[in-house]
Amino acid sequence: MSSFTLTQDSQKFCNLLKLKYPIIQAPMAGGPCGVELVSTVSNSGALGSLGAGYMSSNALDEFLLNYSNSSDAPLHVNLMIIDEPIEKDINPEIQILLKKIAKDVGVKDYNLDFTFKNQIDEQIKILIKREVKIVSFTFGLPSKLQFNTLKESGAFLMATANSVREAQEIAEFGFDAIIVQSHSAGGHRGGLAKTQYANRIDLLPLIRGVKKTVNIPIVASGGIMDGYSIAATLVAGASAASLGTAFLVTKESAADEIWKKEILASKDTSTTLITTFSGKEARGIKNKFSEITKDMEDSFPTYPITNTLTKSIRAKAKEKLLSDYMSLWCGQGSFLSRDLDVKTLIHTLMDEMENAFKETMKFV
Repeated sequence: MSSFTLTQDSQKFCNLLKLKYPIIQAPMAGGPCGVELVSTVSNSGALGSLGAGYMSSNALDEFLLNYSNSSDAPLHVNLMIIDEPIEKDINPEIQILLKKIAKDVGVKDYNLDFTFKNQIDEQIKILIKREVKIVSFTFGLPSKLQFNTLKESGAFLMATANSVREAQEIAEFGFDAIIVQSHSAGGHRGGLAKTQYANRIDLLPLIRGVKKTVNIPIVASGGIMDGYSIAATLVAGASAASLGTAFLVTKESAADEIWKKEILASKDTSTTLITTFSGKEARGIKNKFSEITKDMEDSFPTYPITNTLTKSIRAKAKEKLLSDYMSLWCGQGSFLSRDLDVKTLIHTLMDEMENAFKETMKFV
């Protein structure tokens, strides 16, 4: 793509973060974001991202070192704000159900113990050590000390909102940009709420509502699969678009092949919002696990307890290629996925975006 059209907000955002294109590969935690994917995205002119929420400080440090050997382009790292679990007891019916599922999948010596360690302070130290300059947060806001420590290091800071009210809170906190995530997004809803959302707002009205309320850049997230959708979000007021599922199925993605296969074969009715894999609302492909647990979802412990309780089940299912028991996270637009390499995907997205703008100009 030799030339393309950008809105003023988008051009300013790209200049600020030293990007060629207003495209962010979403920071998917749990495996898909290997060095090959992230560095190839960044080297192609978009913003590569790492979902570091589940990583130890040592693993994060190793990733950043390997990334620096593959790219000198900007890198975005996402951190999770995870509160200490409050629940101490697990519903007996849930215990029976999970033990049965574990046995069916083939987990030996399944137990219902859970441990939790908040490692965000150690992660922040690594980010500063490796001079990461773009950092975002999901599931909540950092402490003022954590926020100020990163700001003093020169980092550009973003946080995730699922509503206009949350976007206002993020702006008032002092963040540089807001990731506005709709219910169409794959994986967990990353906003500030600790309970499930009563309202599920579509992406375009959410962008418009946030745009009228705050004066900092908006990154659009949720169900964006092609350049036409990117163009729509930029016209609505976003400065950039964040795509997860579109990159998850690329050749360079470290996602399991069975996961990619299920997404590429999905239909417009394949995804749903699931809470029983992790204890937190997340969008993925409907399967046997989601179906047999959905009637009891209100009885499952909150995140991260349920996430820990199902970890061995998901791991064994992955090992045995049992997609019916895997958390196959993906966005509502999964049926629009394309089996491409990263560079081809990015160039295709930009061609489509430019075509969308050109088609719009015909009506002027």
